[in-house]
Amino acid sequence: MAKAKGRPIFVEEKCRKDVERAHKIYVKLPFLKKDYAVLKNIPKNATVLDIGCSDGRYLKRASFIRKDLRLIGLDIDTYLASINIQELDLFVLSDCNIRLPFKDESMDFVHCSHVLEHLHAPALFISETFRVLKKKGLAYIETPEAKRVFLPSFGIIGGVNFYDDPTHIRPYTKESLRRLALQAGFKEGNIKVFFARNWFNILFLPYALFKFFATGYNVYLDIILQPVFSLDVGGVFIKD
Repeated sequence: MAKAKGRPIFVEEKCRKDVERAHKIYVKLPFLKKDYAVLKNIPKNATVLDIGCSDGRYLKRASFIRKDLRLIGLDIDTYLASINIQELDLFVLSDCNIRLPFKDESMDFVHCSHVLEHLHAPALFISETFRVLKKKGLAYIETPEAKRVFLPSFGIIGGVNFYDDPTHIRPYTKESLRRLALQAGFKEGNIKVFFARNWFNILFLPYALFKFFATGYNVYLDIILQPVFSLDVGGVFIKD
């Protein structure tokens, strides 16, 4: 495990300009996606952990929505293209298939988007999320929904079919996500699972359609299909 203080938040070169445009819209309209909307409900000066932080776009948007947050990113990989807008308080290079390298009850909010489907030990991961949350802490977990298995493959890695990504292990339903949360220690009344529609993508749909045909980038295809077919499942979990 490697730790770096004040590591820059990263962004991938591909689609950089569109990602930057999306930052501005998400900040103005955070209610269009649940994991941004919940940022309004966490305590002042809260510690936010993004597991599988990738290029840092969630943490960057969180920093724009709430200036008071302490931001921590964890990922198994680092990204080379950095931006000089906002610094993470801490970056941790670690594997999510093992015990999380954080103290018990040290996080106010844990965010994890499209990581669970890659893990060999999902039950351990959800239990670890429960362990590091403070009492009354909140977790948001999002993952591909099982119907992605039945979508056509377009022969591109990371496409809309679940197994277009060779690192995917298993998809989830609302019920399987709920049961994992119960097994981890979250109580029934503190679990809310749902189809994680991204309403921002509805607004973005005409532009995404144009960009997909112009560039062939699969990220635009996912933006087109995700809100229409409810391709992801999400959950908000509160620790008693």
